[in-house]
Amino acid sequence: MARDQDTANPHVRHTPDMASTTKGGGKTRELLLLVLLLLVLFYALFASPIAPWPLFATGYQASTHGSRSPHPFDERPLPVSYLESPLRDKRLAAALPIALELRQGLADAAQAPAAVDVEVHDGAGDDYQVEYRLDGRLHRLTLSALPERSDANLIALRTLLDGLAPEPPAIAAEAAPGRGQPIPLNSRDMLHALAELDSRLDAAPEADILLQAAELYAWEAFFKTAVTDSGVADLLATRALAAYLASGARDPFVEGLVWLALDLPAPALASLETAPETDRSRLLIAFATRDLSGLKAASEAGGDDVKLANYLLARASRESGMGSEGSALIKRFAGDYVDFTHLAEYASSIRVVGVSNSHVRQYPLDLLELHLEILGELVEPASLLSDPELVATARLGTTRKEALPHWVQLESRLLGQPLRMRQARHLFDMDLVKRLLALETQDALYYQVTFEAQGLGRPPQASEIAQLVEQAYPDAPLRQTAWLWVRGYDPEVETRIQFFKTLSLDGADRRLLGDFILFLHTSKNAADFPKVLDALDALHALSDPARGDLLALVSSCRDLHLVNGCARPQLDLAMAAAPFDYEVAREIVGLKLSPSAFGAYAEGIEHLPAILYLKGKLAKEAGDSAAAETELRRAISANPSDSKPYDLLSTMLIDDGKPQQAIEVMQSYLEHDHTTLTAGRLRISIGDLEMDAGNAETAYPILEQAARDGTGYGLIGFALASERTGRELQAEKYFTTAAKRYPRRRAPAELALFYLRQGNRAAALQVLRTYRRYNAADYFVPWLAKYAHEAGDPSLAVALAQEASPSDWKGIRVRSSLAREFLELDEPATAAELYGALARDITDPRHTYPHNYAPRYLAASEAAQPGSTAPLLRELLDLYSKTIPTVTEYLGVHLLMNDEPRLAVPVFLERMDLSPYRADISLLMAALAWREGGGADTEQQRAILARLQDFDDDWLATRVRFLTRQIDAPTLLAAAKGRSRLCEAHYFLGAIAAEQGRRTEAERHLTISLQTRAANYMEYQYAYDLLRKLDDKDAES
Repeated sequence: MARDQDTANPHVRHTPDMASTTKGGGKTRELLLLVLLLLVLFYALFASPIAPWPLFATGYQASTHGSRSPHPFDERPLPVSYLESPLRDKRLAAALPIALELRQGLADAAQAPAAVDVEVHDGAGDDYQVEYRLDGRLHRLTLSALPERSDANLIALRTLLDGLAPEPPAIAAEAAPGRGQPIPLNSRDMLHALAELDSRLDAAPEADILLQAAELYAWEAFFKTAVTDSGVADLLATRALAAYLASGARDPFVEGLVWLALDLPAPALASLETAPETDRSRLLIAFATRDLSGLKAASEAGGDDVKLANYLLARASRESGMGSEGSALIKRFAGDYVDFTHLAEYASSIRVVGVSNSHVRQYPLDLLELHLEILGELVEPASLLSDPELVATARLGTTRKEALPHWVQLESRLLGQPLRMRQARHLFDMDLVKRLLALETQDALYYQVTFEAQGLGRPPQASEIAQLVEQAYPDAPLRQTAWLWVRGYDPEVETRIQFFKTLSLDGADRRLLGDFILFLHTSKNAADFPKVLDALDALHALSDPARGDLLALVSSCRDLHLVNGCARPQLDLAMAAAPFDYEVAREIVGLKLSPSAFGAYAEGIEHLPAILYLKGKLAKEAGDSAAAETELRRAISANPSDSKPYDLLSTMLIDDGKPQQAIEVMQSYLEHDHTTLTAGRLRISIGDLEMDAGNAETAYPILEQAARDGTGYGLIGFALASERTGRELQAEKYFTTAAKRYPRRRAPAELALFYLRQGNRAAALQVLRTYRRYNAADYFVPWLAKYAHEAGDPSLAVALAQEASPSDWKGIRVRSSLAREFLELDEPATAAELYGALARDITDPRHTYPHNYAPRYLAASEAAQPGSTAPLLRELLDLYSKTIPTVTEYLGVHLLMNDEPRLAVPVFLERMDLSPYRADISLLMAALAWREGGGADTEQQRAILARLQDFDDDWLATRVRFLTRQIDAPTLLAAAKGRSRLCEAHYFLGAIAAEQGRRTEAERHLTISLQTRAANYMEYQYAYDLLRKLDDKDAES
């Protein structure tokens, strides 16, 4: 890397020889010495190679390397739109040190690349500087942000690189990826290609290898941009650019691909238009110009690159505003791109590439994360993680500190739901636990605690792991995780009590105590109540029972009103007591209280406004409106600035059909407070009541004031008032404003309904599409279903939901929610239509949504309209019964629901052999079918019990043995600890009692099941449906 000193320093001046000067006196010598010093200082500061402020050079001068082909940046300026230079977002600056290392390697493969540090600084005016150190010397390159200088910037950078290495070797035409055989665009082949390049780069970073690496990096960056949300795409694109710059080659196809990977379509198009015309170059040009029709035609035409055409169409569609369609196509491409036919070989490829530690070849670590994320979306978790060879290979491959948490987090995500099976025991690895703890990363700890806790049942090393966690992570937040581990595995309450008694009871540990008390309460086990009191005593002994401490405790127990008859007012009473009484709190938390006991606990503090409010609240709950109104008005008089009694009283008056009195109550509050959010909400309520009474003109000024408050409800209320008073344009303006400000609330739904009322279906559909990603199932669906029902046209809601909600998970959630709404509105045919369409969608093998939802939707369709699923069932079974386990599962459900339980038993057992995922549910359903079939087939009974050896789940074994009549009901209930288990146990008992005609007993068990509030479990919904059917039978009789 010799450098021409005259060229690099053209302004070095040679001073005269002081010995040859005349003896003109001291003043002359002093003057000459001063001039000499000034010249030396000038040279050091402004003209030397290490000058901090070079005046006469902007960087390395061009080298002359014979017949070198000019770089494309030398041939033509880049478009003006290239103002968003990669240097401006520092990606090119990040690529520069890598390119410098590689270029130095081209000069001398045996010489280790020098360390290069690069920084970008803002300069004077529109200039900015790239500073870099090479061989211990500081260099600067001044670049311009002006669009007309962008081509000069890149020429200067290329000149800099050329000055560091001799001419790269000529590249054979057949060796260049753009001119030879196209790179196969699937993950396995690309990983093998990168592994091969990795080994070749260790020998020498030859130009043709760098060019191939640039293309591979660029493809991976281009794909990763759409498949995952991480920032690794920029990293890969940066390295693609570095490899291309360092290669010194001229390949317009690779160059254009690199610009696309950097998300710079304008320079990409300029390069691709000069590239040799191939199928891929035509596709990339169509993508750069957003030619959707051309991409669609290529996708429909087929050919070798149809998968790439699908992907480019997906990206262009999504980036052109067709988000839902684009997302669906991208999911499909992900399945095309990642080759899952040889999973073990795939993991070996990850291992081979992932062990590199070179600066330029770190990227496989990030690629690993991408591929494993796609793996988790497209492969059943159980079938992936039940392969010991694959898991062991992948774990061995992730040897670096940063890589191992990637894999273990992926394992946690892939399981998603509990996998309580002995087949997955190979995933538990005590050595891996210790390795993870040694990395000192919370992610690793969280994986080993939560993943193993949820997925594999209690391993024998649980206590040892908890101790290791305590030693490795003494800080409180991670000790909380250790506590979760102990709580999740150790069934002994005494062990838990001993654990929390050792805590310091700082902020984090106090929350653990609240968790513990809530857990004991929700167990509904009467024997655990004394343990709750022991827990409170422990808190009292270890921490000063000040108001803040006990408020935190009671706050943690807010859900206690759901169980054990401990109503929320008693907790409110405890919080209202002044000063806070530990003994009262102990009794309130530990005892089952009834409203009649309220007086005893309120003795001495009856005059407090909070107590008056609670008395009114209890009276309202008891149905005594007169007493409730009296107490609430007393509470208002005692504290006129407290909004709670106003809210409760006005709500009660509205429910009692006294809207005018409710308006008076709310207006009286506005006299005391007219500025807070509460006041704004009350204005909205007053306006709504006036609107309901037909007084739109009266409501208009009230809601106008509410709109000025800027709240969502205020804007919506004023928009409705504007619409009802004939101000449609103003209504549209305020509906739109509300939707933009509050996209996650009901405002977008109101805007869509406004357009429907105006007869503008296209606009309503566009609103649904635009805002579908913002909790659409929670807000759009109820309003849309209600509107369509009231309009007598349910097909309108169905059509809109189908058009606005494609077959991705958000769309499926919207349509399933809509189906439930129509069930509530007594539209079973519409609900059955929606459920059937959902089942057909998600059993499509191309669909990435979990197939286990198909039985749920098919069963819901059958329940909504008996017989509705028969044609669909036959169609699906013919196509997928041996390949999609959930269809086989539904066949068993269908047989069970249609009075063929004996035929359902072998179907459920066959379902267990198809896939380990949900195998425990299939075994449970087989036991239920055996019981409903009369329980006389001993061969089936033995087959069911024999399958229990595949599982390490005591609760599953208890349920199966109960259904197969091995244990009785008291034994089942004794084992049911926790809200979900109680819900399930009482549902089973209620269903069996109902089947045998014991109506009273069935209602009692089903009611208890619902009282657990375990709404996330299917048994809760089954109990609700069965209880409703029993009530319907009563009504019919």
